Amino acid sequence: MRIVGLIGGLSWESTLIYYKFFNQRVRERLGGSHSANSLIWSVGYTIVEGWIFADRCDEVSTLLADAGATLERFGADMLLISGNTFNRVTDQVAEGGSVFPSTRMDAEAAADFALAPATHA
Repeated sequence: MRIVGLIGGLSWESTLIYYKFFNQRVRERLGGSHSANSLIWSVGYTIVEGWIFADRCDEVSTLLADAGATLERFGADMLLISGNTFNRVTDQVAEGGSVFPSTRMDAEAAADFALAPATHA
């Protein structure tokens, strides 16, 4: 099973929804007590909220790209950003050198991705 990297905390409520949803989908498909292999990086939303309202998207994308790179170092095979607030910077995050196949995947697609064979040992 592949590892889903979830950037959350944007708000924690949306993180919970995404995490719960893609794990429920994995359990529905595999049965029993299965869940997705996943890593979560929770970003303090108060910091980025000010940047968003000040239209400082470069700071936001740098922070999210750093979070994605950290998740990648710990073994994440793809990146899922919880919430819709950051859709305007996802392309910049993807350009940050990460090898994630998509930063625009939804939780349903994340479950599909998680169920695929692992790409690493």
